[in-house]
Amino acid sequence: MILYNDVFLKHDCPHIENKNRVLAIKKALIDLGIKYYSPQIEEDPIKYIEKAHDKQYIEMIKSLIDMAKEMGCIYIDGDTYLSKDSWDPILYAVYYSVYAVNNDFLFAVVRPPGHHAGKYGKANAISQGFCIFNNAAIAALNYKGRVAIVDIDLHHGNGTEDIVKHNKNIRYYSIYAKDIYPLPDNKSYDNIYKYPLPIDATNEDWISSFDLLLANLIEWDPDKVIVSLGFDAHKDDPLSVFRTDYTIYKYAFQKLAQFNPTYILEGGYNYDVLYNGTKLLIKFSRS
Repeated sequence: MILYNDVFLKHDCPHIENKNRVLAIKKALIDLGIKYYSPQIEEDPIKYIEKAHDKQYIEMIKSLIDMAKEMGCIYIDGDTYLSKDSWDPILYAVYYSVYAVNNDFLFAVVRPPGHHAGKYGKANAISQGFCIFNNAAIAALNYKGRVAIVDIDLHHGNGTEDIVKHNKNIRYYSIYAKDIYPLPDNKSYDNIYKYPLPIDATNEDWISSFDLLLANLIEWDPDKVIVSLGFDAHKDDPLSVFRTDYTIYKYAFQKLAQFNPTYILEGGYNYDVLYNGTKLLIKFSRS
């Protein structure tokens, strides 16, 4: 089951993270004949957000949205924008992520992405990397049970790490390119498991690290697996530094299927990769 809503088209400024990303995914769903669901928000998502983010940060975003309504597109840092119509997509992204996880939906096709947004916004990095609220971390914190967040975006989810670190009910696994944004320290600790890969990593490199991640995940046996899904690890993505291709996604989808995971969209900026990657997800995601 898929969650998607055209409200996500409203968060849009001239930027690499734009509405065409989800339009590519929507086209894949339509071409496959896959029905998606677009429920309306039935309860205030702020109560979910407050479990992950500082109230002052939430209020700051609200104020900046008000400014954007007057000024048009504004940047809260060098990478991250708000448009005059961003508030509804932001709330729907949170609501759909929580809804998808609690109801075992396969894929929440949401934006803006979230895994670089920490408790106070920025988290040990120069920017929030296109992210406003951390959809995956919020969903994990609003799930009753033990949760694993598996992050397969090109970039480490420093915001997710910031929010869930030392949480006994959540384990965070991240396989990512080191030596690029957000430049984490690459050290695992407590409930945070990091699998950094070098620039020019191959399919074999990625799969080898993923197998280590998978072994830990199987041993922990969580009640729910949330996947922060970034398609930007593919070599054709404009931000990618890897030599990997669809092989890694097919492998991950097949191996994770045993956990009945919920995928939440993060990065990915090549529309063809988003389109084809979504088709692979639908084909290989359920055991």
